[in-house]
Amino acid sequence: MKQTPRVHIMLRRSKRLGFFIPAVAVLTAALLWTLPCPWWVVLTANVLILAWAYWVWQKLVARKRSYRPLVAFALSADGTLLLENLHGDESGSHVMKRAMLQDGYYVGNHFVTLVWREEGSGAKGTAILLPDMMDNDEWRKLRVLLRYAHAENAVAPDVL
Repeated sequence: MKQTPRVHIMLRRSKRLGFFIPAVAVLTAALLWTLPCPWWVVLTANVLILAWAYWVWQKLVARKRSYRPLVAFALSADGTLLLENLHGDESGSHVMKRAMLQDGYYVGNHFVTLVWREEGSGAKGTAILLPDMMDNDEWRKLRVLLRYAHAENAVAPDVL
């Protein structure tokens, strides 16, 4: 009996995401100054955009404000995900959860998004993954597995 291909990935912080979020926020704030609006409207919008960017950066890059950030996962060809999250407190302990990959995930050359539903609680979760968050070989295996995992009557390639 042939085993189902599985990929196990330990995630690192992304330097690309850490640069991209503030860059987009600053460019958006600069673009707002070109609009024909009163200065106080533009200033208020800029403060909100920069505050949002700081919050998102803290959550996704620094992982300080995220409730149980994803640190590792294992994905099988049948769409089963084993998620490893940090516990929400300061203990540094890990929480393992089982989930199923849902439709709506995206596999591209520059990023991958995952959408899952946890078994038991039914809570949905998402993650954006960039190539610098894992080794090149893991990135390739993940993309191959996701592209062929849900294809009907497709046999998973033997590159894993």
